[in-house]
Amino acid sequence: MNKFSVRLVLILSLTLSGLGMVFAQDTSVMTLGELVSAADKASRGSEQQAAIPFLNEIMKRAPTFEGAAALQSLQKVRLQLARTYAQLSRWDDSEKYAREYLSSEPCVDRADGLTILCQTAFARNDWQALKKSAQELLSESSKGALSEENGELFLVQALFNLKEYAAALEFLPRVLQRSKDPDMAADLRLMQARCLFETDQSENLLASLSDMSQGDARYGINLNLFFIRLGDDLFDRSKFLQALAVYRMVVPRSEMLGWHLTQIVQMERTLGQLKGKSGESDKLSQKIDESKKTASQFLNVPEYDAHIAYYEAQIYAGQKRLWEAVSLYDLVYRKYPQTDEGCASLIEMLPLLRDLGQKDQADALARDYLDNNHSGIYPRLVAEYLMRYYREQGQTDKTLDVFGYVDSWDAPENETVRARETVLRYMICFTWLELGDYERAATAFENVIEFSPDSPSAVDSYYWRAMCA
Repeated sequence: MNKFSVRLVLILSLTLSGLGMVFAQDTSVMTLGELVSAADKASRGSEQQAAIPFLNEIMKRAPTFEGAAALQSLQKVRLQLARTYAQLSRWDDSEKYAREYLSSEPCVDRADGLTILCQTAFARNDWQALKKSAQELLSESSKGALSEENGELFLVQALFNLKEYAAALEFLPRVLQRSKDPDMAADLRLMQARCLFETDQSENLLASLSDMSQGDARYGINLNLFFIRLGDDLFDRSKFLQALAVYRMVVPRSEMLGWHLTQIVQMERTLGQLKGKSGESDKLSQKIDESKKTASQFLNVPEYDAHIAYYEAQIYAGQKRLWEAVSLYDLVYRKYPQTDEGCASLIEMLPLLRDLGQKDQADALARDYLDNNHSGIYPRLVAEYLMRYYREQGQTDKTLDVFGYVDSWDAPENETVRARETVLRYMICFTWLELGDYERAATAFENVIEFSPDSPSAVDSYYWRAMCA
């Protein structure tokens, strides 16, 4: 070992952890002792980037070093550079030095190098790379308890984002049990719930849902969107009461947004009181930025209150709880009259009102809708419901009266709307036949042929028109 290498070994016995501010210097003219001294001084301060020039200069001179002890010291420099660049979110540089460290000898702290690779992969959302590095970390025989815990946490997040839900479930209970941070625990519980859902274990999931929606945790945006998806899935599986229980856990959209905005205002007020406390101030500023980003993203989430209320009403209707169903349908219709859920609520509500003996109210609602809406498929559907009902009741005059709305409608904007109107036009033909007015019936059949010449109703209308002659 030459004198230069011996000196390196002695000097690099210093611990290079943490970074600090030092005055800018020309590293190329500094001696090795000066480089290491400056790096050590930087490590005792708070400016993370301050040590990098000195560490890099040492790495540049590496080809001149000889001996096992010198190589071991250079490995410490590589690992320190990897850590430092990770702290600065310079992931390419961090990965470069971590890989150099792992591929060089002696590699006495392999678990630390793998942990840094996990950090870089996680920061980039590179889930395959994270899975590979985390599995290598867990397989490392020299790892300590902390490295094992970190490895399992990284692996769970990789498996989850790769949609390997069953595999993630193997680790989640242990990871969740160890979690001390409330926010992390909430995220892990949501992750576990999603895994149970995706692996068709909804029954096991339902038992734990109430714990997930306690306190401020209930305002988690991803949690509420998950509840909606879970409720829809249970509804589609005809597990209606379970779906209803899940829907009731969803926080209304306005309340959700209000809570997040209130949190931002409170944090900004606190930030103004943290003068001279840079560490706390920086951390809170970051949290405020994240909260604003979350609130902004939530503004782009489609309105879901109407969706939930509509599905709840359907569940009540299926359970023959008609008044509860009508109440919710009416709420959705009046609050969201131009949405699909609002219009569908009206159509679902009309027969329920009749079943409850509220025929006049049903007629008034339907007529009011037809008076004020002249385009799209929903006026056709409302008119079709009324016409079928009146025909069943033998109320021919009311059937003809409802058909009169057709003349006020805008032209069909697509074939689906045209098909619904064709049904009405074909229906009125037989109303005229039942009245014995064959001339008007023939004219009505001709109108069907002209309105929708390629439809099955038009084909049949040729026959019936001939019969009316």
